[in-house]
Amino acid sequence: MSLASSSGTWNGTTPLTYKRQWRACNASGTACTSITGANGTTYLVGAGDVGHAIDVVVTATNSAGATTATSAATAPVAPASQVTDQPSFPIRAAFYYPWYNEPWTSHYTPSLGWEMSNDPAVQQAHIRAFEYAHLNAGISSWYAPGDPRDTNLKALLAQTVAMGSPVKWCVYYEREAYESLTPSQIASDLAYIRDNLATSPAYLKVNGKFVVFVYSPGQYSGLDGTGEALVKRYLSANALIGNAAYLNLKVFNYYQQTPDQPDSWHQYFPAARESASTATGNQYFSISPGFWGPNDATPQLTRDPVRWQKNVADMVASKADWQLVTTFDEWYESSSVESSSSWASSSGYGTYLDALHTTIPAP
Repeated sequence: MSLASSSGTWNGTTPLTYKRQWRACNASGTACTSITGANGTTYLVGAGDVGHAIDVVVTATNSAGATTATSAATAPVAPASQVTDQPSFPIRAAFYYPWYNEPWTSHYTPSLGWEMSNDPAVQQAHIRAFEYAHLNAGISSWYAPGDPRDTNLKALLAQTVAMGSPVKWCVYYEREAYESLTPSQIASDLAYIRDNLATSPAYLKVNGKFVVFVYSPGQYSGLDGTGEALVKRYLSANALIGNAAYLNLKVFNYYQQTPDQPDSWHQYFPAARESASTATGNQYFSISPGFWGPNDATPQLTRDPVRWQKNVADMVASKADWQLVTTFDEWYESSSVESSSSWASSSGYGTYLDALHTTIPAP
């Protein structure tokens, strides 16, 4: 359900500008608290609002100063049936980065400010943004047990369950980018994910298997043996834990010619507008809004909201099993679709999430 606000009627010297702040109140409409990131003309009510009345404060400003007016509060939000089912294909997911635990910078400024991944208010705002964008899942960067990304993902899973949100999460296993792991090392990490993360009802599963996306370096090839060895290591590791994981590996050159195949493949290449798995069936379709590395003088992929709208439409039309957004919040490489002051919109979610919201069918 979406709530809408108007600016109302004001007297005073023009021009007048208006700002909004949506608030969650107790059941009687008092003791209200500002909802982080909820500053648009509309507010999408989520499962975390159950039991709360919602109001909006409008601030009008002109040359003489500013004053506020507060709307009447809604009735308390009634609970809907909590979604516990896993999504079916096509699954629409965005790559997610819960690694902001210390001061950081980017070419762009998030609308939430220089957010920290362990902040519950930020987690709640991100979950609401996934719901608004009609995304089924987040593919969360993960390295090893006890890593800050591991700790933050646990908190995010718990927050998702507490909010009663249908959004699911899985890991993007990135150790392979830095180490050539043995099957036993991989199996140990998979067992940890199974026993400590995938036990959450908010963890993504396909056919009963917990989903693990695997990042790997681009130099692998399916013709020279390196790529074949990579696939064999992960399949062997999965066998050591009873093939409990659904493995989705990153593509490499000639990956389709590898004799042994994982459950599925994906591409992670945010400098490309669109990437599709035409050579191996309709497994994935990936889109990126832009790419501007921290050391790049200019963007490698320039942002264009009109082009992005077409990319989203192409992704949905592809009917691929995995429809992937690269990325939700990789601010270091400026590939984020999360709202920024550079592409803010009246919805409060930003131009790029607006395009997902209007184009992707609601789950």
